Amino acid sequence: MKRGDIAISKVLADFHQGQCSQADAWRALLAYAAWRVQGGWEQPEVVPSADGTRFVIAESGGGEGPVVDGRSLVRELAPRFGGIVFDPDEPWAVLYKPHQLPELQRWASIVELEECLADPAPGQVNLLTHGPWWGVVTPGSQSLAVYRAQHQEGVRAFSLAAVTVFTAPDAVQTFNVTDRHRRLETIPLGPEVWPALAARDDYDGIRVNPCTPRYQLLPPHFPRALLQGQDVRLGADPLPARTIAEIEFWLDLMGARPDQRSPTRRDTPAGPLVAYEAWWGYEPRQLRFTLSEPQADPHSWGESPSQILCAGLLLRFVRGKLAGLPRFRWQATAAQRQRATQARRGLVELHKLTVEGQIPFTALRSPEGAELWHLEPEAFTQAAFQPMWRKAAALAR
Repeated sequence: MKRGDIAISKVLADFHQGQCSQADAWRALLAYAAWRVQGGWEQPEVVPSADGTRFVIAESGGGEGPVVDGRSLVRELAPRFGGIVFDPDEPWAVLYKPHQLPELQRWASIVELEECLADPAPGQVNLLTHGPWWGVVTPGSQSLAVYRAQHQEGVRAFSLAAVTVFTAPDAVQTFNVTDRHRRLETIPLGPEVWPALAARDDYDGIRVNPCTPRYQLLPPHFPRALLQGQDVRLGADPLPARTIAEIEFWLDLMGARPDQRSPTRRDTPAGPLVAYEAWWGYEPRQLRFTLSEPQADPHSWGESPSQILCAGLLLRFVRGKLAGLPRFRWQATAAQRQRATQARRGLVELHKLTVEGQIPFTALRSPEGAELWHLEPEAFTQAAFQPMWRKAAALAR
């Protein structure tokens, strides 16, 4: 949930009537950004209980006093005085005693992480690193389990071998019910989960909160980038492109609509920055890219190895361009020679990503690409590229 998007009174009324879970009620309380505290931050209005405990009053309706978000209330304001009561004059009033605040504070971190995942933005690396997270493991193990699962996002649907993590206990409970046949278990995770994942190469992606409305699929290079202080989720930190042409090609590989792209370039002290509004289906996304080779040929993808292109998607692109082409140049039409030229460009990029004769896992930057790498490891070698090189070179312009 985003701040300001919650009809808080309805959520609390539903909770009061048993039509909303405790977890979602906490999400609403803590995500709401417009609680009013009469008297101000230093001397808020409080109401004492029979045992002398004082409760800070927070109201969702209009009135006097500063506006405070739910997380600040339970983390900073309420602990100074005792407990907190939300909307005390309403039928759905909710009161939390001092000993209940630690659980609310834990959920404040959960809500913060879930908002971060729902709305990627710069500066979220520390939050993503520290969580809180839970993960699926084989019983008795501390290492995240890899198992096959179905992924569907818009028109994209495929099976992949993934690890699974969660942001909240209710998501864990849902998994334990829906996937109990897998005979796996869930455990709390610490920040060390990301170095452990970065050192592995046996998964295609990271499933976050499956079987919930907050489900996401993170790419296989996400843990390694996180350790380097980078957030590679779309819309978060600027992605390190080389040229505008590479960005356009990357958008093609990632499935963005070619007819709905609006780039804007501006110069900054750190170098050129390109902002894009690109559409996937009917969903627009705001993206930003840096340019490391801004003076390159406008049609060039760049000279150095790419930091955003996925080797698996590149190989799929090359295969698609070469499929069905004739053996000899004199048999090829102009359109077929153009396809061979594009395939050769893709092979050049694959060559740049090759290390000691093969494509490493670190060059896989999409779940689909990683899945292909695991299914056909022999296809990601220089030896496998040679026949494609010869065919592309024979037909290319």
